[in-house]
Parts: sequence; C-alpha cells; structure tokens
Amino acid sequence: MSTLTATATQTPRDDVRVEYASASLRDSNAPAKIAAARQFCSEQGWMFGVQVHNSERRGEIRRLAKLGLPLSWHGPLLSRYLANLANEESRFAEKSLKKTANVIRRYDPSVCVFHGFLMTDVPVLAFNWRRGFERCMSAGARPELHREDGRLVRAYFDTPEYVQRLQRVKHRLASIRAEYPDIEWCIENDFPVYGGGLLLAEQMNELETPLCLDTSHLWTACVLFERDFHEEVHRLAEARRVRCVHLHASKLTREKPGSWRDGHLPLDVPNEMDLPRLVRMLDEAGMRHWVLETPHASVGDLRALAAWLG
Repeated sequence: MSTLTATATQTPRDDVRVEYASASLRDSNAPAKIAAARQFCSEQGWMFGVQVHNSERRGEIRRLAKLGLPLSWHGPLLSRYLANLANEESRFAEKSLKKTANVIRRYDPSVCVFHGFLMTDVPVLAFNWRRGFERCMSAGARPELHREDGRLVRAYFDTPEYVQRLQRVKHRLASIRAEYPDIEWCIENDFPVYGGGLLLAEQMNELETPLCLDTSHLWTACVLFERDFHEEVHRLAEARRVRCVHLHASKLTREKPGSWRDGHLPLDVPNEMDLPRLVRMLDEAGMRHWVLETPHASVGDLRALAAWLG
C-alpha cells in the first residue's frame, strides 16, 4: 500500500472537493475536527465540505447548514420511504425525491446521491434515527432472490424481471433529472443484501446517468460474485460517469469472507482493496469529488487521500 503521508512538494489540486459524512460530526469534538480538516484541505488546495446523510433530522440539517461549508446530500431527506425507482408503483419514490429536492433547494442545490434500485414492489421505509438499516431493508426481502442465509442476494441480473426493473430505473432517473435540473442526482451502487439491484459496473453503466461509487459496496459485490474489483472500477472509469465516491475501507477478504458486513472503516485499516490504485484510476478519469464516508473521519484519512492523489 502507498504511503499515507502527503509530501510538501505535491502540487495543489484546486479542482478537488473532499467531504466528511455528517455522521462523523455528531460529537462535541466536531468543531475541532472541522477546523483541522479545513486547514489540511486548504493546504492541499482542496474545497472541504460535508455530505448530509439521509438519517439527519431537520434541526441537524439546519445546524450543518450554519457551518458555512459547501454541502452535498445523501437522500432521501426527511422522507418516510426510500426512493426505489424499480418499484412498479412510482409514487413513493416520487414523493421522497420531491421532498428531498425541496430541502436541498432551501440550502445548497448541488449533488444528491441516493440508493434507487431494490428488487421489490413493497414500499421500503427509509432507515434513519428511528429505524435501523436491517429492520427497513429486510421488509422488502424476497426469499427466492436470496442465498441460503436469507440476506445476501443471488445473481439475478439476467432474469427478465431484473432487465425490466433496470430499464424502469433508467427512464425514471432521466425524468428526475429533467424535473429537478438544478440538482445533480447520482444513483449509488448497493450493498448486495435484501434485493439490492445496482451492484456491478455493467448495470451502473447501462443507466447512462451520473453515479456515486461506494467503494466497499462494490468490493463486497465483487467478492460475492467473484469479480475482479479493479476491472469493475476500470469499466466505470472508462465510462466517466462517476461524479462522487464514497471512499472507505472494508475488512472483507476474498479467501475467508466471514461476516458479510459493510465497510465504512478508516482508510488505514488493513484491507485487500488496494484503494490507492482505485483512487489513481478514478482521478485519471476526471473524478474530483471524494466523500470520506466513515463515522470517524479524520485528518489521517485526508493524508491518505492526498498521498494517493499525489
């Protein structure tokens, strides 16, 4: 793995935007954490901001807006349901995204990432401060589409149902971009559980839309389906549709996957992902928006990113 120390000889990168996820700014140390991040990013020539997570309540969104930092968004915001564009009934997704757009326009119209593809027609509640991920997502689970553990998904990508749902998502995304053109909507690849539909590069590229690439979600899908992780990243980089990256590490290994947990770990956690290679590949393809989506983002993560971009 590359060194985690940024050198003083690196050329400033004033086209780079780096953000902490809002979940990392919920403790009493947040002001000091923000000050340190702003200082480091300023030295690199980067723009520093915050990505507001869909679990934030109205008061917390107001508090984050008062920081005076650029904001991006992880939808759906203040909404009851996830925005599942693959659902046969579109009104739940439309209502969630309309509410999300209204919130964003009140503060800082910019990038909004969201998960928008589940293999279910059951309205799935948005996970937030009251409802956990497992509780919400398992409600839409379909046993026939899952592996023996009842959580991980099977490879259903060649089924007529999947193809139909993928096209449904593609067309609805185009409509959303047309209806709210001041917001850059980026659909995010899914963690491969409970009917997640957007998992691999060919499906992401098929949508012909701006994307948010979550590194650990893709890593887990590649381990599960025995795909080459960096070949998948290369296919996404070639298409040049990735507008935002959720950058974090995962302890999941190819040989002994063990517990299939999501990543969201600091960048210096030992892993098999070769994140420096991923960062260089996407940087060369013009990707400039990096979100350190960990609950404990720190200057250590920023130093790692600076070294890899350098």
